[in-house]
Amino acid sequence: MIETIIDSRIEAHIESTIQFTSLYIHIPFCKKKCNYCDFLSFDHEEDKIEAYINALVEEIRSYKTVLKKDIIKSIFIGGGTPSVLEPTYIDIIMKEIHKLFKIDKAAEITIECNPGSLSRQKVMTYKELGINRISLGLQTVNDERLQHLGRIHTFKEFVQNYNMLREVGYDNINVDLIFGLPNQTIEEWQVTIDQIITLNPEHISVYGLIIEEDTKYYKQFQQKLWTLPEEEEERDMYWYASQTLSEHGYNHYEISNYSKQDYSCKHNKVYWTLGNYIGMGLGAASYYENNRMDNIRNIQDYIAAQGNLDQVIANKYESSLKAQKEEFLFLGLRLFEGISKQIYYKKFNEKLEDLYGEVIDELLKQELLVEEGDRLRLTNRGMDISNYVLAHFIL
Repeated sequence: MIETIIDSRIEAHIESTIQFTSLYIHIPFCKKKCNYCDFLSFDHEEDKIEAYINALVEEIRSYKTVLKKDIIKSIFIGGGTPSVLEPTYIDIIMKEIHKLFKIDKAAEITIECNPGSLSRQKVMTYKELGINRISLGLQTVNDERLQHLGRIHTFKEFVQNYNMLREVGYDNINVDLIFGLPNQTIEEWQVTIDQIITLNPEHISVYGLIIEEDTKYYKQFQQKLWTLPEEEEERDMYWYASQTLSEHGYNHYEISNYSKQDYSCKHNKVYWTLGNYIGMGLGAASYYENNRMDNIRNIQDYIAAQGNLDQVIANKYESSLKAQKEEFLFLGLRLFEGISKQIYYKKFNEKLEDLYGEVIDELLKQELLVEEGDRLRLTNRGMDISNYVLAHFIL
């Protein structure tokens, strides 16, 4: 009996010292930068790939001690376009991660890929390395539109790559789509949604186009070379996707994301629920034990740092209690299930109503929020103007 008590105390201590953390690995290289993209990525920088991967591996090694008590629950290799790399580089990265960290047996491991940069050899290597989820960039099924976006592939090539992934054995595929494109009509968008549904991916991400500075699209927009759909047309596109995908078995679980049952993105949920994650690579961001960190954004400086965290991390600061409360609300309310008042109380030792009571009452009256037992979530109308609603929770 004494041994049993001692064992249970040891187990409880072990559990209390373990925490779950996610990893983001940034690959900043592209075959060609898209006209709308403002992500930290480069084309025509092939001569830097090997040096970058060497520096990235050194940064990964630098986190061995930091993450010694952690279990890695998800890994996301993003970019850029990670699939432009030769598979040997992905092999080096993944083997180093497996060697240094404890990986949860049920970990979700995603790599972003673009049609036109994939091969059967790459896909088979990903599978052998334990990468169990593929995120495929498509954006639209219209070939003229793909060319206008600056994509390097046709819809036919996308379908060929998608089928190749199925043949190799992938059963968890996400497809990225964008609506509200220059001169796009609702009819054109409907064709995209309808054709993707026939492929039956497990997950679909649907984003509205945002014109960002320092992109080719921004310059074209300033020159008035084309126009964007009206706001009402964009809302029609959004809700056509939501309704149609729902009718075909997709759960609209977050503002921009839809999944079949049990296929919501575990990694992105970490961001939306203020979980721990470490970003590794150029410009990568982290949130770990209430600290926010941002890596340097100059590739030459990153390579020169060779994984020295004092040089790699450009900014590090503790997230204030005020910021944590704000983020709990306006990140958590992105999820269709909303936020739990009980979890808020456990996290901050105060009732949600004590700080946000008047705001919540007003949004409930406007039918922008709905209260269902312990949870608060956005209504459909609240989703339409989510930026307006979420801004109310900034203290």
